[in-house]
Amino acid sequence: MDVFAILASAVVYMIIGFLWYSPLLFGSIRLKLKKTEQRDLRDQGRAMAMSIINAVILSFSLAFIFDLMNIQNFLNGFFLVIFVWVGFVFPFTANEIIFGDKNRKLFLLDSANQLFSLLVMSLILSFWH
Repeated sequence: MDVFAILASAVVYMIIGFLWYSPLLFGSIRLKLKKTEQRDLRDQGRAMAMSIINAVILSFSLAFIFDLMNIQNFLNGFFLVIFVWVGFVFPFTANEIIFGDKNRKLFLLDSANQLFSLLVMSLILSFWH
């Protein structure tokens, strides 16, 4: 496993999240769906720190699976990520709708972000070999 590939994919994951939830893309939609005001988001330092840790853990875990399965091209990485997302990520997060009170549109927005982020991370990890 290449530490630089892991860190690069973690940084890209953070950038995707920043852009995805910014006013440039879906930030205003997300705020409406969550019924949150922009001013309520000022004190997010702790959340950002936890998000960085999560990005590194996710990137490391994905790189570890790529190494175990000897994934060396994007196509194999793409199918693995689709399988992981459909088989694990989506069902776990779907429980937020089934048993929680998460808005369906917000769920779809967040799920699309997760899938897109994983695909870009797989692109970085598979080509970094």
